Amino acid sequence: MKLTGLITCFLLILIAPFLGHDGFLGLDLGQEELFVFNNLRLPRVLLAFLVGGTLSVIGWMFQIVFKNSLATPYTMGISSIAALAMAVSELLLENSMVANKDIVFIIFYLPILILLVIGFKKNIGRDRLLLFGVCLGIFSSSAIVFIQSVLGNESVTKLVRWMMGGLEIVGFSDFKVLLPIIVIGLLTILSLKKELTMISIGEEFAASRGVDLKRSFITLIIVSNILVASIVWFCGPIGFVGLIIPHLTKKVFGQDFSKNASICFFIGATFLVVCDLLSRTISADQIIPVGAITACLGAPVLVYHLLRK
Repeated sequence: MKLTGLITCFLLILIAPFLGHDGFLGLDLGQEELFVFNNLRLPRVLLAFLVGGTLSVIGWMFQIVFKNSLATPYTMGISSIAALAMAVSELLLENSMVANKDIVFIIFYLPILILLVIGFKKNIGRDRLLLFGVCLGIFSSSAIVFIQSVLGNESVTKLVRWMMGGLEIVGFSDFKVLLPIIVIGLLTILSLKKELTMISIGEEFAASRGVDLKRSFITLIIVSNILVASIVWFCGPIGFVGLIIPHLTKKVFGQDFSKNASICFFIGATFLVVCDLLSRTISADQIIPVGAITACLGAPVLVYHLLRK
């Protein structure tokens, strides 16, 4: 049964680039179809595969580190900071010489990263880290509302759509930038997969087996925040993937992170590829933000989990 499910996931990923609202693109592609396939569909599917799998692994890792089954990749408030940077660059500084959104995001994000490092050196608890993320979210939301009030509602349509999350790319430029960042980050996280499994059993147990808890936490939090920041900046905050996929993986394949992290990545990648397929096939007139699809599918699962607990 498990093997059948994994094979089905693999087949869905393979055929996804050929599917669209206008039907199935055959293997004998014309010039126009070839352009659509190479520059629109294939890059989207590869980006969805990469992002979905990464968010799933980070979500599971955060649930272990924070001892919270409802932790997500956005628990630290990175998506809120990215949204604020987008609002400042696209709305407030639209006609300014410093309107480059990448520069604005780096200016906003680097102090947060520095504060995290300082916090770890001072041994602040994970509860305070969660509270830090909540404070970032409240501050960013308030600042965005202030900008919206100054500029008017008609200027925030692009920002609202971006905050739903999306995979609207043309060509492989964004994918090529994200790929090395994610590969390095995931390899770093997976190099600590045995430590994470022992931490999930208990911190005292992990420490008794020689795990350097402080070093592991610092490495995991910093690397995962860089990964999430990179994904959010290119794709927006795509919700629920990093929440429901770890729970699904643990329920079907078991709680051992060291054995099942790669399966979690594969299932999360498939889930986002399917959601992206739905987002571009439901309507023939427009592409629905993929974050809206993941929310519609993920919210009932979250409610079920809350009621079950």
